[in-house]
Amino acid sequence: MPSGAYIIQADVIDITSDAPQNGDIFFVDTNVWYWLTYSNASFTAKPYQLNGYPNYISSTLANGATLCYSDLLLPELAHIIENNECGIFNRLNSTNFKSKDLRRNHPSERIAIASKVRLAWEQIQRDAQPLELVLDISISDRALDRFATEMVDGYDLFILEIMANEGITKVITDDSDYATVAGIQVFTANLKVLADARTQNKLVIR
Repeated sequence: MPSGAYIIQADVIDITSDAPQNGDIFFVDTNVWYWLTYSNASFTAKPYQLNGYPNYISSTLANGATLCYSDLLLPELAHIIENNECGIFNRLNSTNFKSKDLRRNHPSERIAIASKVRLAWEQIQRDAQPLELVLDISISDRALDRFATEMVDGYDLFILEIMANEGITKVITDDSDYATVAGIQVFTANLKVLADARTQNKLVIR
């Protein structure tokens, strides 16, 4: 296996050639919602992210598929929007603030950022169905078990447990970490994930 290749455990589907089907139930990851709902996402996003994922989401809605989200996405979404807005502020004002600095020194900017987060979250709530968020000791224990064997971060450990509780196996994401998780289907336009999945015979055409 080439150095740096992901060990693909999930079934990987290329969203640029897949057609969403009526009856599909997808969990949509934070990064996809960010590109779909946030007006300044183009500041840091790549062209395939701005085009591929919103196009696929539009197709899911048109074809009668179901999109799902978790309230656990809100803090992550707010965090990346705030970081992006801070970067825009720095570029326009020749400053070098971190997000915490911007909050403390320019509270009016924080209010404007909060408005952008609210607009994004309201669109998610319109387009998708919420999954019940129940965090308890059993979920924490299972998340810790995953932490030892699957290459996902803290947020995603809990997202995977929420998906498992709901019987959802399809996730739309650009995050390569999900491709290392067995038993799920990763719908993505991430070129490296697609290339590694193809090499490892994990690329699925529906």
